Amino acid sequence: MSLDVSLDVSLDVSLDVSLVPAIWNDLRCWWGGPLGRPIVNVTCFGPWNQGGGVLGISVEWGKLLFELPVYRVSPEQWHQEKDDAADRLRRMYETDEYKVSDSIIRGIMWETHGGVPFPYNQAIGWLRMIWDGPGAVIKAYAYRMRGRRFDLNFKPRAVEWIGKAFELWFVRDDNSETIAREIRSAILDTVRRGGSFPGRWIDLEAFDTLAPVIDFRRLIGLSPGC
Repeated sequence: MSLDVSLDVSLDVSLDVSLVPAIWNDLRCWWGGPLGRPIVNVTCFGPWNQGGGVLGISVEWGKLLFELPVYRVSPEQWHQEKDDAADRLRRMYETDEYKVSDSIIRGIMWETHGGVPFPYNQAIGWLRMIWDGPGAVIKAYAYRMRGRRFDLNFKPRAVEWIGKAFELWFVRDDNSETIAREIRSAILDTVRRGGSFPGRWIDLEAFDTLAPVIDFRRLIGLSPGC
């Protein structure tokens, strides 16, 4: 059996590079399968010699199928938060004698919250789905920004690999509709209690648009068919 592993290492000049072989020894148990090389990323950045270094490792084995963004809240909740913020501003500045115009409120909101759109700017994580063939199995891996609290004006943070969010096995008799339905259900479970992103909102629009026309049986190594 041959070992075929792609190792992508990014090093800060202040990092003690002697740490990398030790990291590699911990990963050498992974070996290449019929799909070829696993996705192994080891990112080292420091300064380690000052006690502030961080080591990031992510391991995904197989072929990437989908990548879905996970948001802090839903678009509807986001709009409501902005409306509530505008109401608080109005109550703060208005008196019985003085009424604040909508244009002033919009100007303050722009200065306070910026004019950035919801997509991308409110994302706090990503879910990557991998076909871990040759068997009919799909695994999802979660990535999430550091920290637990994200308010309306949160600042982007480093993204960490959390690990496997779910694993789904399929059998010869499963049709594409069944596979798509089970994948969707597992995705939604990640934002429920006990999931990788509890209480968050995951954008399924692209998946829901494409799923009906995808031959999932062929995609995950089963014979083509409905």
